[in-house]
Amino acid sequence: MTGRKKDRLKYSPSAWRAWRTLAIVLFWAYALLNTYFVLTPVLGEASRLAYLLVPLLLGGFSLSHAITMLGWRHALIFAALSTLISLAFEAVGVATGAIYGSYHYADLPGPRLFDVPLVIPMAWFMVIYPSYALANTLVDGRVVSRPRPGLGRLTGLAALSALLMTAWDLVLDPQMVEAGQWVWHANGEYFGIPAQNFVGWLATTLTVYLAYRVLEARWPPRPWGATSPAFERLPLIIYALLASGYAVGYILLGRPELALIALFAMGTPCLVALLRATGKTGV
Repeated sequence: MTGRKKDRLKYSPSAWRAWRTLAIVLFWAYALLNTYFVLTPVLGEASRLAYLLVPLLLGGFSLSHAITMLGWRHALIFAALSTLISLAFEAVGVATGAIYGSYHYADLPGPRLFDVPLVIPMAWFMVIYPSYALANTLVDGRVVSRPRPGLGRLTGLAALSALLMTAWDLVLDPQMVEAGQWVWHANGEYFGIPAQNFVGWLATTLTVYLAYRVLEARWPPRPWGATSPAFERLPLIIYALLASGYAVGYILLGRPELALIALFAMGTPCLVALLRATGKTGV
C-alpha cells in the first residue's frame, strides 16, 4: 500500500466524522453530568458511579476533540505524556510528600500503581487539553495555535496552560477532600490543603505542557478536517461549564468564598478567551 493510500485510510472522512460526532456526544453527556453535580446539594450526595463517569466522559471528550483538531498522533502522544508524567509525579508525591505535601488516596475505586489509583493519571488529560486550548485562544485567538519559533513563546504558553490547570485545582481540591477522595496528613493553609499542593500542580502540568509544546514546535499538528468555529470552541465551553458548575455548586453548599474563587480564577480567563475567539475583544 502506498503512503498516500495509507494516509487516506488513516484520515478518511468517515473516520473523521465519527470522532467529531463522538466528541459532540460526549460533550453533551458531560454537560448533563456537570448539571447533576451542581445540583447534588439539593439531590443528595453524588454516587460513586457519577465520579467514575467524569474521567470517562470528560476524558473521552478531550481525546476525541484533540484527535480531530491535532491529528491522532499528536492527540495520543499528548494524552500519553499527560498520563505518564502525572503518574510519575503522583507516585513520588504519595511516597514522599515532597511534591504536593503529605497525602494519600482514600476512597477511589479501581486498580492502583505505586499507591496511585490509575484513574488519577488517566484523568489529568481531561482538563489538560481544555486548558491547552484556552491558553492558545487567550494568546492567539485560536484553539490550535500556529507554531512560531522562540523558546520564550513556547515556555510562556506552557506556563499559562499550567496556571489554568492549577486554577481548576483551587476549586477541585476542597470538594474532593470533603468527599473523602484523598486525605491530607496535616492541616494546610488553603481550606485545609497545603499551599505546596498547588506548587506541585504547577510543576506537574508545566512539565507535561513543555514536553508536548516542544514536540508541537518541531512537528506542527495537522487538524483532521474542516471544523466549524462552534465545534472548535467546545473545550472553552467545557472549561466554562467547570467554572460555572463549581461557582453555583459552592453557593448551594453555602461556600461563597469558593464560589468567588471559581468565578475569578477560572471564569475570568474563560470569558476573555471566549470573547477573543469570537472577535469581540482585541486583548
